[in-house]
Amino acid sequence: MGEFNIITWNINGCSTTKLKLHRMFKYAVGNKVAVILLQETRCSQKGWIKQNIDPLGMYCECIIESINSDTQCASSGVCIIIMKGYSISNISTVLDDNTINDKWVHPSSAEKSLGRVLAVKFSVSDQDYIVGNFYAPSDSKKSRRSFYLHYLRALSQFRDDNLIL
Repeated sequence: MGEFNIITWNINGCSTTKLKLHRMFKYAVGNKVAVILLQETRCSQKGWIKQNIDPLGMYCECIIESINSDTQCASSGVCIIIMKGYSISNISTVLDDNTINDKWVHPSSAEKSLGRVLAVKFSVSDQDYIVGNFYAPSDSKKSRRSFYLHYLRALSQFRDDNLIL
């Protein structure tokens, strides 16, 4: 079985924390982190992280983002970064709340939430993994529960895989 380290971080907005992100990459390299999960990126354009944080491709093998392009929504956006230097292959997105048909709808506001869910599948040493990155709403237990149940149902098709949430 392949071994790899994962870190997760609520970044609280990428555009204001470039120095923190550079430190994160330095930490990841120094601590042999293969996968980085970021929440609350607040990026309204895909590609911002690559263009502004790793423009030369020094650190990242692959950057997969799920964003909310609605500028009125200030707290969403998740990202999965696969670092260079690990035998990670066959990377593909298996769940992105921007592209699935059955989007979660907030129980009290009936608004659809985008840029809060991303799951990727990849192989390490001939072993497949699915890593999920979630940024749940924080307004109530009811909405968090509804959110997680909705996306756990969506991921149930992968229950026989190595699922890391």
